[in-house]
Amino acid sequence: DSWTAGLVAAGAALPYLFGGYIWDDSSLIVDRLVGLDLVGLLELWSTPVMAEGPGSAYFRPVALTLLALFGRIGPWAIHLLALVLHGLSAAIIVRECRGLRWPLLGGLVFALHPLGSEVLGWCSALPDALAICLGLLAVRFRTRGALLTFGLLLLGGFSKETALLVPLMFALGRGDW
Repeated sequence: DSWTAGLVAAGAALPYLFGGYIWDDSSLIVDRLVGLDLVGLLELWSTPVMAEGPGSAYFRPVALTLLALFGRIGPWAIHLLALVLHGLSAAIIVRECRGLRWPLLGGLVFALHPLGSEVLGWCSALPDALAICLGLLAVRFRTRGALLTFGLLLLGGFSKETALLVPLMFALGRGDW
């Protein structure tokens, strides 16, 4: 069932795979992030990406570093990464909802929800896909040790703050934390 949800999510992302940059993708990724050298990439880990404009005051070093690196290949690489993250997230949702009613339905709703189109079609929304996936991985591996769970949440929080809410929602929904 988790494979089904993951494959459906990946299939839903396929139309976006060869889409280009939209909205503020060019000003953030092409004009700012892609041109960073190693020092510039390291600065993403200590300062916001820019003083003003798209991404100003963002402290999301994991996501912005990935946008800088994958953006060098092209928008299709960012869309491919979003596809993989979306599929993995849907699969984890099904797996973590085992024992509840209709876990596959939960994964499919996530996979096909219209809000996913923003994350899949807009390269600058990669932090959302990354944060959700890392938050779900923290839920998935919570029994493997506090350090791993904390590390995944830290990476998720450094992608986008939303990651920190994922385990909270599972704890409230399942009541087993």
